[in-house]
Amino acid sequence: MEFKHLLLGTICAALTAFACSCRPSGGDIGYDDLRAGFVDIPDTMQTSVYWHWLAGNISEEGVVADLDAMKKAGINRAFIANIGLTPQEVPTGDVRFLSDEWWRILHAALKRAAELDIEIGIFNSAGWSQAGGPWVAPGQSMRRLASVRGRVAGGEPVRVCMPAPAPEFQDVKVLAWPSAAAGTTTLGSGNCTVDCTPAMPDIGKLLDGDERSEVRFAPGNLTIDFQPDTLVTIRSIRCLPSHAPVFAQAVLSVECGGGFEPVAHFRIDRRRDRLDVGFDPYAAVAVSFPAATGSRFRLELSGLTAGCGFREVVLSSEPVVDRFEEKTFAKMFQEPLPYWKEYQWPQSVDTAAAVRAGRVLDISDCLVGDTLCWDAPDGEWEILRTGMVPTGVTNFPALDGDGLGLEVDKMSRTHLQAHFDAFVGEILRRIPARDRRTWKVVVAD
Repeated sequence: MEFKHLLLGTICAALTAFACSCRPSGGDIGYDDLRAGFVDIPDTMQTSVYWHWLAGNISEEGVVADLDAMKKAGINRAFIANIGLTPQEVPTGDVRFLSDEWWRILHAALKRAAELDIEIGIFNSAGWSQAGGPWVAPGQSMRRLASVRGRVAGGEPVRVCMPAPAPEFQDVKVLAWPSAAAGTTTLGSGNCTVDCTPAMPDIGKLLDGDERSEVRFAPGNLTIDFQPDTLVTIRSIRCLPSHAPVFAQAVLSVECGGGFEPVAHFRIDRRRDRLDVGFDPYAAVAVSFPAATGSRFRLELSGLTAGCGFREVVLSSEPVVDRFEEKTFAKMFQEPLPYWKEYQWPQSVDTAAAVRAGRVLDISDCLVGDTLCWDAPDGEWEILRTGMVPTGVTNFPALDGDGLGLEVDKMSRTHLQAHFDAFVGEILRRIPARDRRTWKVVVAD
């Protein structure tokens, strides 16, 4: 489907350019002029195509015949994409990507294109949505920030182990700031009861503090009521989805005056678990709102998808950064084409509890290996060890052993240069300049 969209876009662009090239200088284009332009195509008209080499189903004779047919049809530019599809999609051919045979075929294609004066573009690695490959090491790949968090009591030297969360972890900063935990309230099984409509016997797992337990929901609508032991003030909610696709509309309300008053409307959208639309497929849905005080809170979920569920629901007096998982691209827009508003969010509503920048300390020099050794000032301190880990996103569609690998870090000139040198540079080295003189485009989709 994505390729069809690309092909249609190419055709539409070509037709638009063609119509413009045929427009008479004296006024609007007429039907006869337009028709004549299609019958007798002017030399100024350039037609481009995507030339997909599918799953190793290529040969020297085949690519030369393709180019001859393109020239006969008036196609003057072709973009080569090496597409790795599964045997269920396309029978696997005999030519492995980057094998000696593949290099001979590429050489034959570029040489014949030069002879026919057909301009060639080549995607910068296997697949059509990519800039990566098996030559990209984890430390050169697209990475995200991960963290290890702790809390310490100050007033004396502190020695605490803060292990890296992954083998590929690359340290960035260790930060400390005064803890506000003593003044916050979080609802849990020890201070709150929970029930729901329709009734579910295990609904209490939503407050057990164990992210390994979960509650699965029936499709449709569900109302969950939280009743704290005392009057509490809540400023945020975090819903942690189960590892199953979920979509629902949500309304959080507080009971007041015998009824419920809404405090937050939000969407829960974790439908796709592909890493290219978010490195944390089932990331929490975090929402902040103005302080709401009450002794009963209600979460109404409508349009729940079949098989979905939650691991935890966290209601707290501590505000969080609203939609922070979306803002860090842990979860991106779940459809192929986001609208202009999808990456716009309102300003946070409650900054009173925010930690001021001047109170955050950089204590990176106090980390030795995985051990923090710090002369902590008086008081309780939150500690955050942050670093980069690979997102795990790969180029696609490509198959393991046939060009599949990690996406390269687009923000690093050094890593990007290494990626281009590993593939584009190898083409330059292997194929003589005279045989690739019409190769003029490198495609990065």
